[in-house]
Amino acid sequence: MNYMKTIPYGRQHITDEDIQAVVDVLRSDYLTQGPNVKKFEDAFADYIGAKYAIAVSNGTAALHLCALALGVKEGDKVITSPITFVATANCVRYAGGDVVFADIDKDTYLLDIKKVRNLLNASPKGTYKGIIPVDFAGRPINLEEFRTLADEFGLWIIEDACHAPGGFFVDSNGQKQYCGNGNFADLSIFSFHPVKHIACGEGGMITTNNNKLYDKIRNLRTHGIQQDYSLNKENHGPWYYEMQELGFNYR
Repeated sequence: MNYMKTIPYGRQHITDEDIQAVVDVLRSDYLTQGPNVKKFEDAFADYIGAKYAIAVSNGTAALHLCALALGVKEGDKVITSPITFVATANCVRYAGGDVVFADIDKDTYLLDIKKVRNLLNASPKGTYKGIIPVDFAGRPINLEEFRTLADEFGLWIIEDACHAPGGFFVDSNGQKQYCGNGNFADLSIFSFHPVKHIACGEGGMITTNNNKLYDKIRNLRTHGIQQDYSLNKENHGPWYYEMQELGFNYR
């Protein structure tokens, strides 16, 4: 007789409180882009200790926006882990860059920093533009070590924290460093797909402590349009907006 219990891969847990929250929105004046989005962003940033959070349509959109905000372009090489969802690598390709995989540590399944260093040392400085470490299966990667390495080679870091909201590692000073808190990564991303810790049907979040990247991503997220009178060439009233750059509907 087989007594093995099946653990569903994508079985979401929905409470009566969750259902009521959805009903409240359906009965409100806003089905999209309403005040609850900003509340969620603020609460999420506060929980993990980041300055800014930007809600987006899904984790893939979050990765794509990060690559664009950091200026990834044709010919740029970016290092990431081969043990991840395809979007971690694809975001670089979307922006025209090239993906280079470094192997994982056999015990943690996390990107092996020694293998990353070997790649960097084997090429002229400037060959690589960034690193996308992945927090895998709830296990956070030590971003303090990766930040030191990135600074040595002039690289940016996007932390793929889809598997680890609320996760943390302990830094060299004995302090907890929560995934996505912005202390080491330039940008961090999360997913709210049903197989993740928080399920929104679909959804994603970007966190950062960099106000310039924050403004850039907020603009790219909404078609590249905004209503900031200080940036617009003209001002015709509260209804008026301008398109500042080519963006996306990633809200």
